[in-house]
Amino acid sequence: MATREKVLELGGWQTMLVNEAFSIHKAYLRLKADHGRVPWRRVIKNNKASPRNIFILWLAAHQRLATADRVLKWNVQCNPMCRLCNSENESIEHLFFDCHYTNTVWCHTLRAINIHRRGLGFSQEIQEVYRKAHSNTRRARIYVMLFTEVVYLLWIQRNKKVFNNMLQHPERVCKDIIFRVAARCKEEDRMLTDREIITWERLTERIQGQRIPIIVKCIFTFLDESSDSSESSSEMGDANE
Repeated sequence: MATREKVLELGGWQTMLVNEAFSIHKAYLRLKADHGRVPWRRVIKNNKASPRNIFILWLAAHQRLATADRVLKWNVQCNPMCRLCNSENESIEHLFFDCHYTNTVWCHTLRAINIHRRGLGFSQEIQEVYRKAHSNTRRARIYVMLFTEVVYLLWIQRNKKVFNNMLQHPERVCKDIIFRVAARCKEEDRMLTDREIITWERLTERIQGQRIPIIVKCIFTFLDESSDSSESSSEMGDANE
């Protein structure tokens, strides 16, 4: 009886027929509630960044990261100041991207796709990402991936500073971000063209107008720097012995 009453509420069986045959798809559409589309759906669906990084972005978009202002609301004693700049209280809006350190990282990362501007507040930046996620251009796809990686790696840097008192230089973080994006983006998005140039002085270049895969430059630069740092660490260890 409950099922029959529900069907009658939805307009009867006739509303679920296609060519006089019952359609599960139409029945599903009639049964499911009419929910509005969330603005972040395409950021999750059309994002080629790693699932872990997308999840951190999702948490940030919902104000669910454990920033100092939220931790204090849980009656847990902690330092309310931003550990990256030590100038203002930490919150999502401050961390992305009112903080001088995070703003520097975001500005340098934007230059990789030839965008020259200062970082905006997180609420404005996330709206821009929502808008970009609806576009299918190369620049828009890379923009969404870059933003995802920036939020993730800046959160990692924040945690390293809070728990280990370690912080990488902004330029090093930018290179890591671009490397991650280059390693996961589509093949066609790795190519530099005359119309869509991904400019990063030390990571990419164009040779006699040829299309150069960005991932090649990113990988070799990243590996060279890793090798240099390993050699330096080895030399320091030998000297200590």
